[in-house]
Amino acid sequence: MEARQPRRRSPAGIQEANTVKRVLRAGGRLTIAMIGAGVGALLAAVRFLAGAAETTPADDELSSSVRGGLLNYRTGKFDDGTNPAGIYKPD
Repeated sequence: MEARQPRRRSPAGIQEANTVKRVLRAGGRLTIAMIGAGVGALLAAVRFLAGAAETTPADDELSSSVRGGLLNYRTGKFDDGTNPAGIYKPD
């Protein structure tokens, strides 16, 4: 049996293979760029929504603490000193 010679590609076949490689490489780069842009847009949306969230203190935190008041040792908050179950420092 004779040894087979490797098949040689014609110059047109080599050029076609190189074109396919270039197209696949460009497609891969485009895919990576699109994924990166999507992740960046998602992070920007999360940052925007987190920054836009407003938190308001509860009513009991606002009313007494702004005006001062007496420290209720049972709750650890300032109030007007009239809580019957509260523990206050004697005058």
